[in-house]
Amino acid sequence: AKLFSEIIRKLPDNDVVIDVDNEYKANITCENAKFNIIGRDGDDFSYLPEIKKEKSISISQFSLKEVIRQTIFSIDDKNNNKLMTGELFEINGSELKVVALDGHRIAIRKIDLKDNYNTQKVIVPGKTLNDISKILSGEADKDVNIYFTKNHIVFEFDNTVVVSRLIEGEYFRIEQMLSNDYETKFSINKREFI
Repeated sequence: AKLFSEIIRKLPDNDVVIDVDNEYKANITCENAKFNIIGRDGDDFSYLPEIKKEKSISISQFSLKEVIRQTIFSIDDKNNNKLMTGELFEINGSELKVVALDGHRIAIRKIDLKDNYNTQKVIVPGKTLNDISKILSGEADKDVNIYFTKNHIVFEFDNTVVVSRLIEGEYFRIEQMLSNDYETKFSINKREFI
């Protein structure tokens, strides 16, 4: 797939013709460019698992993309502790809370949902969220439907379906890490701070 996408990226901006012969050799041509890739029988392909879509939420593509952007920097994708390589998605009524931490910092983002939902907590791999944020259009008037099962999460938007396994385990108790008993508090203009 990586080789195929690199070939397509380098091709001229014109029609691409892909022919596959009986031995699964793919011939890719576009104007004067010609490439050959050895393929495999499509029956060998591991298809997406069958997911029962029962529990779900709906959120705008813009909101999901922003939530990921504002929290993903706090995951630790090289940590041996799997929980730190993902983000907690916690749904409580009409609120979605997304939490990421890497041992040095915590990113917490809360957003209001359009409807009320049953309480749900899942840990989504950071790699999945990174990939999704790249392919989301980010339009405010287009929604993403997110479905949860015991082991999987499904993102459906536009003509795209992304299925990912969830990270198993009990996420860190963030409330115990954060104190409300601060000695110093101050407000600052956001634009000046940035």
